[in-house]
Formats: sequence, C-alpha cells, structure tokens
Amino acid sequence: MFCLIIILLRFSLMSVKNRIQFKNYALISEYKLAYVRRSILFWSQSNFSLYPWRENTSKFHGLIAEILLQRTQADQVVTAYQNFVRLFPDAAALSAASLADVEAIVATLGLKKRAKYIHELGIFLASKEGFINDPEILLRIRGIGQYTASAYLSLHCGVRKPIYDSNVSRFYSRFFGFPYERELRGNRFLADLSERLTPRNNFQQFNYALIDFTRLVCKSKANHKTCPLSRKCYWGKLVNFEQGL
Repeated sequence: MFCLIIILLRFSLMSVKNRIQFKNYALISEYKLAYVRRSILFWSQSNFSLYPWRENTSKFHGLIAEILLQRTQADQVVTAYQNFVRLFPDAAALSAASLADVEAIVATLGLKKRAKYIHELGIFLASKEGFINDPEILLRIRGIGQYTASAYLSLHCGVRKPIYDSNVSRFYSRFFGFPYERELRGNRFLADLSERLTPRNNFQQFNYALIDFTRLVCKSKANHKTCPLSRKCYWGKLVNFEQGL
C-alpha cells in the first residue's frame, strides 16, 4: 500500500517542466503511437466484446445505441436496446409512439431525460429523407454531444472520427505520462492526440478495441500485471520499478 501511495504521488506531482512538455502532443513519437495502435488491435482479436449494436445494424439503431450508452455500462444497455429494436424498427415507428412508450424502455437505465431526447429524435428523423451523416447537424440535436456524434459516425457510418471519453483520457494519461484531466470539452491536446492515434483505415476496429480496453483493462482500479502494454506504459514502469520487476 505504501508503494502504491508513492507511485500515485510521483505520478500526480510531475514537474511543471514535464507537464508543459507533454502538452505538446508532437513530442510523442510515431513509433509509440504505432505501438499503441498495434497492441490495442492485437489485444482485441481475442477480447472483443460482442454486443447486439456491434453486429449488422441500421444507422438508426446505431444512433439509438450510442444515446442509450451515455453514462451507462454496456451490459446494462443490452436488454433495453433489444426491446427498443423490437418495438421500433425505424424512425417512423418511433415518431408514432408516445413518450410514455419510450420511457418504459429507457426507465431501467436512469437519466429519464434521454427518453424525451430519443422521442424527439424519432420525430425529427422521420421528417428527413435518408439519414444524417453530417456532424454539424448531429451536434444540433438535443442529447447528442461530441462523443456520441463521433462514436455514431465512426462505428456505424464508416466515417473516420477519433473518439475519447473519460476512460480513454485516463488510459492516455497513464500510458504517455501526462496529468489526467476529466474535463474533455475544449481539451485540444487530447483531441490532437486522438486524431494522431486513430488509424486511417481500420478506425472502426480500433475504436471498438479502445472502448473495450479502457473498460476492461485500463480501468480506474487497474491491475498493471494483466495489461499487455505495461512494459512501455509510464504508469506501468513506475509500478514495475517500485515492485522491483
């Protein structure tokens, strides 16, 4: 326990010089970025989490899934998502339903306001021809923020978009050795780093792998011994050093 406290202090009390240095994402080498991409994708080959919204699904249901997943663990969303797909096969069916019908499905997940946003979304989409792939339009829809829009576009529409949430931010801060920041809005450094890390081609696979890895391995109470990246991770090196590994 004492060693762990020392590690936490060392990690949080980085010098001002290092804090400024790591804020320049350009100082992170392409070699290290490639290592992260390769390692995450390799890990995902045997650890991919198969959820119903990750299988062949419509863009409409893909967007609904990303809204249901907001601030909610994926395992909790499965039943609500399956019920939603069964009752509302498309936007027209959702727009014809009552708000109470939507609330009955979403209620188990908490955040009651999501039901209203989803119901409004159904009415909006039913009035449109085709589907929305424009991020600017998506961000004007109530209940859809930067992460949800990027996740929907990259995971369900084949549009390359970096994604990052608090879990991803925690992983990057540990691996690259810069202070963890919970506030994501306006975080230019994190946005630039995510842009560089996201591959040009298999970005969907990478983003799914990143979501799974930061949820299952590099979680808040992580066990560095089970992490395949620990030997090159800033945090992992500190732990290994303290434990004489």
